[in-house]
Amino acid sequence: LDNYPAISPLYALQQSLSKFKEKRRFRGHQDLVWSVSFSPDGKMLATASRDKTVRLWDLQGNQLALLKGHQDLVFSVSFSPDGKTLATASRDNTARLWDLQGNQLALLKGHQDSVFSVSFSPDGKTLATASVDKTVRLWDLQGNQLARFQGHQDHVYSVSFSPDGKTLATASRDKTARLWDLQGNELARFQRHQGWVNSVSFSRDGKTLATASWDKTVRLWDLQGKQLALLKGHQQSVFSVRFSRDGKTLATASWDKTVRLWDLQGNQLALFKGHQFRVNSLSFSRDGKTLATALWDKTVRLWDLQGNQLALLKGYQDPVNSVSFSPDGKRLATASSDKTVRLWDLQGNQLALLKGHQDLVFSVSFSRDGKTLATASNDKTVRLWDLQGNQLALLKGHQDSVFSVSFSRDGKTLATASLDKTVRLWDLQGNQLALFSGHQDSVNSVSFSPDGKRLATASSDKTVRLWDLQGNQLALFKGHQGSVFSVRFSPDGKRLATASSDKTVRLWDLQGKQLAPFQGHQDLVWSVRFSPDGQMLATASSDKTVRLWDLEGNQLARFQGHQDSVNSVSFSRDGKTLATASRDNTVRLWAVEDLGEMLARGCKLLEGYFVDHPESLDSLNKCQDSDNKIAAASGFVKQGEELAKEGNVEGAIAKFKEAKEWNPKLEFDPEAKAKAIALVEQGEKLAKEGELTKALSLYKEAQQLDPNLEISAISWNALCWNGSLHGYAADVIDACEKAVAKEPEHGGILDSRGLARALTGDTAGAISDFQAYVDWIDQIDLLIDNDQHRARGQRHKKQRQKWIDELWAGKNPFTEEVLKGLLEEEG
Repeated sequence: LDNYPAISPLYALQQSLSKFKEKRRFRGHQDLVWSVSFSPDGKMLATASRDKTVRLWDLQGNQLALLKGHQDLVFSVSFSPDGKTLATASRDNTARLWDLQGNQLALLKGHQDSVFSVSFSPDGKTLATASVDKTVRLWDLQGNQLARFQGHQDHVYSVSFSPDGKTLATASRDKTARLWDLQGNELARFQRHQGWVNSVSFSRDGKTLATASWDKTVRLWDLQGKQLALLKGHQQSVFSVRFSRDGKTLATASWDKTVRLWDLQGNQLALFKGHQFRVNSLSFSRDGKTLATALWDKTVRLWDLQGNQLALLKGYQDPVNSVSFSPDGKRLATASSDKTVRLWDLQGNQLALLKGHQDLVFSVSFSRDGKTLATASNDKTVRLWDLQGNQLALLKGHQDSVFSVSFSRDGKTLATASLDKTVRLWDLQGNQLALFSGHQDSVNSVSFSPDGKRLATASSDKTVRLWDLQGNQLALFKGHQGSVFSVRFSPDGKRLATASSDKTVRLWDLQGKQLAPFQGHQDLVWSVRFSPDGQMLATASSDKTVRLWDLEGNQLARFQGHQDSVNSVSFSRDGKTLATASRDNTVRLWAVEDLGEMLARGCKLLEGYFVDHPESLDSLNKCQDSDNKIAAASGFVKQGEELAKEGNVEGAIAKFKEAKEWNPKLEFDPEAKAKAIALVEQGEKLAKEGELTKALSLYKEAQQLDPNLEISAISWNALCWNGSLHGYAADVIDACEKAVAKEPEHGGILDSRGLARALTGDTAGAISDFQAYVDWIDQIDLLIDNDQHRARGQRHKKQRQKWIDELWAGKNPFTEEVLKGLLEEEG
């Protein structure tokens, strides 16, 4: 722990780790993955990709089937309710049905443009499809069209059946979502989004709709079109929204590279930033414990949504005030405002119900041998019980509520703390042994030292006090700015931890000196506990979170899931499990990783961070494995390339040298690489200025200086386009070919080559390239949510179509006036 790096990237990552765990990554697609869907039994995944294929996987990442047949990218994939059939929707204007072996069962033709979404009816007998042609269509499983829905004014991106199968919801680029009956009658319109509506999803009970939009928001609606909640937080377009199976949670996927979980009131429950690329689609498993996400990086990932939560114990009708592990770690005891105490196993099964208190129960504690329970109550009493729920003793004497009870290490003595400002010692027969007075307000917590010779007490008078067992005060701890609710000794007995209404936790030596403040909770802190090895603290707060800390005050993890104040926290004996009790009437169990495990997992997920912040790896010794060194090296290379482009050759050389220190396998000369990149950048600028002779010379010099230099498609394209416009088409045609070789499907680069080909007499080649550009504009138009950019694209498309027509007619469209116009537009 001495070398634990308390720096922001790891801190932020550990917050994410406490909620999400990446279970598996699926690789195989050759292009971005548009859609992902779980099979109904949760045992398979289907994915759809821009590589024109659909793939079927088991959950270990093994490919089970490859579905080929679509002639263009596949936007959507969906399982039939019985899990035996797949439906797919494609930019080739068709939807198709397949069996799980990859055999095509039916071809659904009728749409006049790309089919963006496909959905099975709940009975599996009907399909709905949504298209760029502004229509939604219903089909039977033989491919016969049953109905055609018209009304949207622009592309329809998403379609979803209601759970009862009687209505359809659709989402459109016209900024609306709509509800329809199956005869095509519009039932409701949802009009509040400020951008395209990309996705629509019904809640499990069919009473609520969720919509996701380019305006970066998600909205919840009733079926009459009334907005129920607005979910804000995403920084870019939200592309997918799905309800969990229990209907209590929403998951959203965005091009801001995040996935977020929300409750139905619009509160963000979790944020996961682990993706390095845009997230296009997501799907919940049937049990709600796993989320699948589809990404631009050609991968699909599975995430464990339970995070560290192992179990949820329900049954209470009132807040749970205290929780305690048995010494053997096999059972839990809980105390509640419903006047009862309950005993549980770790699977959440109730073993015993302890009744007898006349008012709410604040505290419960096991004896050292695990055979006896002590409870403290608002009824002014403390009671002892066996594990079958039989009351063994009644301890009466306090004049007001008893907030805390603690066994001595030998199990022969009890200490109790009360609203009457006193602490009392008792034997197990209920006889009072001593009375401790001194606090000026309610005493909220009491704890025996491990050797049993001292007591620590925490009070609403803002102090903590240390006592011997005769009632003599040994030390007074001042520093908290509010009531102190909890106090605990470290396992070695040398330190005290305290939790307060001032939102802080503090660590002290036994002389009353404060060692470290723990700040991070957003509301009062009710409970604090040391881990059994004494290396960590767990804290529970009214901010609904539980947090783990090292002893220097660095936050290690945050556990989220409770819906209300967390009142109590307890470690299992092995330190691997936390139990928490909450005002939300539940108890939860959480897995606790030791710091080494947490760092190892964190370091793995930080790989992408080190590409962007390579210098951070230097201070994170524990993360310096081979993968992260390679990542950091690539980051330094990126930084060096940027510096070289800016003309800072010396700075670039320094970065390239750092890269080679992290990854000695990099084969380049730092000085030659830096100078060559700078020359290309200069050449690119000169080409734009019309200085083509000098530009060509600099590109050539750069390649001679560094024969392995990777010149980007964009750089080659700049030379190609500008050279063609300035009368050097024959000289730059090789640059055009190199640009196309690097980005063969980029319409803008093909357009540049088309110009060079036309100007050098290759009419057929020019026509082919300009046609590819026209087709490309149609494709990317689906993804552009900017009216100005889209209008510019359509203007260019019209112009290129005119060039194609003139070239076919044997005319030269590139008059001086046209070339001058292109130059002015470029400028």
